[in-house]
Amino acid sequence: MSPSLHNIDHAAPPTALLPKSPPTRANQPPLSSLHGRKVAVRVRLPGRHEVLVGHCTYEPDSELGAVLRIELPASAACEFLILERTFTGQIVADQKHGCDYLMDLG
Repeated sequence: MSPSLHNIDHAAPPTALLPKSPPTRANQPPLSSLHGRKVAVRVRLPGRHEVLVGHCTYEPDSELGAVLRIELPASAACEFLILERTFTGQIVADQKHGCDYLMDLG
């Protein structure tokens, strides 16, 4: 047996270095800081941009991990569910829309 194989701890499981979450954008607050805040959400629709305003709840989900739920007014008949581990949008402070933040889901 070669010296390199002789020194292996066969009981130890193999390990790999994996990132805990995707890299975050500089100067952007974490999703958890939006909990309880009012937020404007900019989405692209065919031929235009739309801004919707809702209230945020940051919560754990046993299947999805940490999520940010954005509840829109009842007239919108929908809500947004943002998965922290896959979120790639942009968050900036925003007073223009009467909110604490603007999320661009582009």
